[in-house]
Amino acid sequence: AKDCQVMIEGPGHVPMHKIKQNMDKQLAVCGEAPFYTLGPLTTDIAPGYDHITSGIGAAMIGWFGTAMLCYVTPKEHLGLPDRNDVKTGVITYKIAAHAADLAKGHPAAKVRDDA
Repeated sequence: AKDCQVMIEGPGHVPMHKIKQNMDKQLAVCGEAPFYTLGPLTTDIAPGYDHITSGIGAAMIGWFGTAMLCYVTPKEHLGLPDRNDVKTGVITYKIAAHAADLAKGHPAAKVRDDA
């Protein structure tokens, strides 16, 4: 629709070697509309540790230019998260976002990393 703001939700499960290809294709097909992802989870063999597998994918897709990261908790695919699960997911994604900022060369991220 004309003059309508949109954000594209990306896939939640993408192996590491396909993350950049997925990001590039989304930007091309969707006219560079902002892209956000839940992860992506880089493997499906770690129930209870999806915050880790998705944190890896989040750092990578953040580096490749996604507009926003949505955190994943350890309870993903297992049940509803509690307060501690949410805290764990948010901390994991703060680290992933910082790693992406370092990879993109953001000066403030380097200053923080070198502190």
